[in-house]
Amino acid sequence: MKLEPRTDIAEVMELGVGSPAKLKILRLLLRNPHHAFTMYELERKTPLKAVDIRRHVTELVRIGWVKGLPLRPKKYAINLDNALVKHLEEFFRKIEYT
Repeated sequence: MKLEPRTDIAEVMELGVGSPAKLKILRLLLRNPHHAFTMYELERKTPLKAVDIRRHVTELVRIGWVKGLPLRPKKYAINLDNALVKHLEEFFRKIEYT
């Protein structure tokens, strides 16, 4: 996803961190950057409902913060190639959220 104007970055940030549930998912993925999680694993490791996890992970994949890996079952991992994710990782680390 290529971001041009500043408003696009604001929109992506709002979509990316727009809820406590997304923050919990991002926190788990950033704590485990070299691990890919199934939806079931995400459900077990976060206090979130399956329907909420699916909705939020789908949105995080759409904005490029999370990668959906073509495995069976499908797995998801943080996208450390995304510049905004790298900044978010640094921010989480600085405020000791990870």
